[in-house]
Amino acid sequence: MYQTTSSSNNITQSVANAKVAIIGAGIAGTYASWLLHKKGISSVIIEKSRGTGGRSSSKRLEDTSCDLGAPYFELTSEQSRISLQEDIEHLKTAKVLAEINISDSTKAYTGVPRMSQLTRYLSGHSELLTGLRAENLIKIKHDDKNKWLITDINYQPIAIAEKIIITAPANQAAQILANSGCQNKLLTTAHKASQSCMPSWAMIIKSKKDLNLSFVTQPNSKIIRRIIKNSDKPQRSNEQHYWVVQAEHKWSEEHLFSEKDSIAQAMLDELCHILNKQTEDTIKHYELEIVHIHRWLLGQYKALNDQHYLWSEKDKIGISADWLCQGDMSGAMLSSYQLIEEIF
Repeated sequence: MYQTTSSSNNITQSVANAKVAIIGAGIAGTYASWLLHKKGISSVIIEKSRGTGGRSSSKRLEDTSCDLGAPYFELTSEQSRISLQEDIEHLKTAKVLAEINISDSTKAYTGVPRMSQLTRYLSGHSELLTGLRAENLIKIKHDDKNKWLITDINYQPIAIAEKIIITAPANQAAQILANSGCQNKLLTTAHKASQSCMPSWAMIIKSKKDLNLSFVTQPNSKIIRRIIKNSDKPQRSNEQHYWVVQAEHKWSEEHLFSEKDSIAQAMLDELCHILNKQTEDTIKHYELEIVHIHRWLLGQYKALNDQHYLWSEKDKIGISADWLCQGDMSGAMLSSYQLIEEIF
């Protein structure tokens, strides 16, 4: 059933109006908006945070920034290499993406001068609404067409669109769909994927002396999953050494609601153990400093991979996300690429 309204109605008069509304300004959402722009299709992006990036966002510091989420991405499948390579080359030419070597045989890509610059560039041709959390999708009749009205938790209008693409984490996607009465495959799939969510703690540290670790170190540790030397990336400040330390998912889940100070201390102690030194000696020798600690409640998902994207022709709602495809950034991009090709 569609609620009737008109373009002169106060409810819809001042809200964003586009062909497609995209919920989420991470890599899947911003890449979808860029693909739509290339096809000449208008879109509006709705993002609950203050800026773009999502789980590939960057943390601004006094003298630099660090990629607190995904530090880089690889084209991990043949499908992603075939579908995305042309756009990857464009983004490299636009100087928002750089190729890096994470090992002698593995190349990857990172945003420059920070990872969030990539999503900022991709969203540049769309209307971007930040600090707004989409909660409800309401069917309306607007300008003699069946459309969707997107509102916040208080049913305040945010945007109107003919089609909706949800690129939010599975837990949030399921909540939006449930609030809107969409009892279909999209909801059941999002709910299923939400069960595989893996939280993660991440910490930024800086050192005046090099820790003599590789660009990417994956230690044999129950606490630390990966150590990335952020200052080794292209166009990053190298006056001091900045490191992003990512915790193991299982350990993070076990300590999900611990105090940040205790998490930071445990991760620092483990880092010192990896360096084969006592904590106090390490801090003094390398002049280590903890800069920031962050908890990713919706850190990463085990991708379902049953179908790389979801689309309901009846409801005109689609989903593209890493949790549907590969569980990584290139999977999120591939999911958006295939969805856009399907519906346009």
